[in-house]
Amino acid sequence: MSELRQRGFVVTDGPFASNEIGKIATDYDRSFGITPDAQIKRGRTSTRWGGLVALEPFYRIYSHPPLLSAASERIGGLMKLSSFFARTLLPNVAAEPPHHDIAPGANGYPLVGFIFMVDEFRFENGATRFIAGSQNGPRPSADAVACDACGRAGSMLIFDGTTWHGHGANQTDSPRRSIQGAFIPRNHTAACCWTDELSVAQTHGLPARARRLLSL
Repeated sequence: MSELRQRGFVVTDGPFASNEIGKIATDYDRSFGITPDAQIKRGRTSTRWGGLVALEPFYRIYSHPPLLSAASERIGGLMKLSSFFARTLLPNVAAEPPHHDIAPGANGYPLVGFIFMVDEFRFENGATRFIAGSQNGPRPSADAVACDACGRAGSMLIFDGTTWHGHGANQTDSPRRSIQGAFIPRNHTAACCWTDELSVAQTHGLPARARRLLSL
């Protein structure tokens, strides 16, 4: 994906047909409803939780072939899923300052992140904003122009983890839902230890490709 190499991010189609997106949103809300409160991280601007990695249809997100192709090209060798979680941006919150997910040369580099848009990403509801071309570079100046990574529900955002980015301001009265994760080289330390999180039955219930991506 030349756009990913040049700009540091790209918005593309996700793994689901348009008539499946409503069910994804319903399953997303159901997963939140059954997640113990102690496992939900409530931040100033967003709420996040895990527990989705072994569930159908969610494992189809990180197994999406175009995502795997882009991540493999950037990482350049064997890779694994480092993190995978749901994140809801709260209504009426300010934009966050730009950051990058990893510094060049750090453990976990190169990192390829992805965001599946459960809801449409728009400027008004805080679409993720990127400083195009900032990958592998220092912190951009305060006046650097940010690009909104907008897309319809069901789209997928793929980005280089060194690209500076942050969510925009959600100026609406509605939350904005997404599912996020990242791939890293297989011999590096992942953010999540899937062998500790998943039962034997959950592991065996996953397709072979998903098990390989989790290094199970």
